[in-house]
Amino acid sequence: MNTLRQKNAALHLMPAVRLVWQSAPRLMIVSAIVVALQAVMPLVPLYLVRSIVNAIADGMQRSYVLTLVGAAGAATMITMALRAAAAYAGEAQAHSLSDYVQSLIHRKSLEVDLEYYDRPGFFDKLHRAQEEAPYRPAAVVDNIMVLLRTSISLAGIIGLMIYVLPWYTVLVLVAASGPLGIVRSVASRRQFRWSMAHTAAERSVLYLNWLLTGKSHAKELRLFGLSPLLAQRSAASRARLRRERLSLSAQRSRGEVLAYVLQTAAVFTVVGLVTAQALRG
Repeated sequence: MNTLRQKNAALHLMPAVRLVWQSAPRLMIVSAIVVALQAVMPLVPLYLVRSIVNAIADGMQRSYVLTLVGAAGAATMITMALRAAAAYAGEAQAHSLSDYVQSLIHRKSLEVDLEYYDRPGFFDKLHRAQEEAPYRPAAVVDNIMVLLRTSISLAGIIGLMIYVLPWYTVLVLVAASGPLGIVRSVASRRQFRWSMAHTAAERSVLYLNWLLTGKSHAKELRLFGLSPLLAQRSAASRARLRRERLSLSAQRSRGEVLAYVLQTAAVFTVVGLVTAQALRG
């Protein structure tokens, strides 16, 4: 079952990656390189600080220690510069992707047959595309880059931990990070299914708002006294959607709290094991 879910997640991720690539391939390459460097560089100061402590403890020459200090400072500055470069590249990629998606929506709207405009399902899809085009592409870019950066950083941290800590403590810490990823993955799938199922309700709320606030129907609504009824329906629909969104958020929060508790317990268990081993000599 887990393997099937991983395959489905990969299948859903590939269209997003392909969309980002089609919008601006050069920017995607630059962003990937910057993010990869950004993932590796924070590990360098950690390793250098450890080397500085060992050099001082071993009574190494002053020039050698100062060289390590300078290297650690330079690595930290490079890390900060990469952070700024990643932010700029990510923003440029997001703008390019947003413009590309908007153009794609316009082109597809011109290509479809007129009969599609009589189908509610078509308008549900068009509504989701129009509503999410301004911000969803940026989220896609950020999530892809965060996934890349996190994967590289995790591999580096695991390697560094294996070098410094006993293997069983590394295994405990890696296993403890799993529940949080599972909780967020399940919550994302629930949010996606909810959004797909409630598109028509969200469109209805927007339509009622358009009727109540627009100029086109203001006279008719006041003449027939329909404004209070439509306002009541709009408020009821918005309240129902709000309750369901908060319910999903509460489920995710409860799962994340439990996952954080497990992570914290695992970290301090490892600290206790390492401390006990150090005290025994």
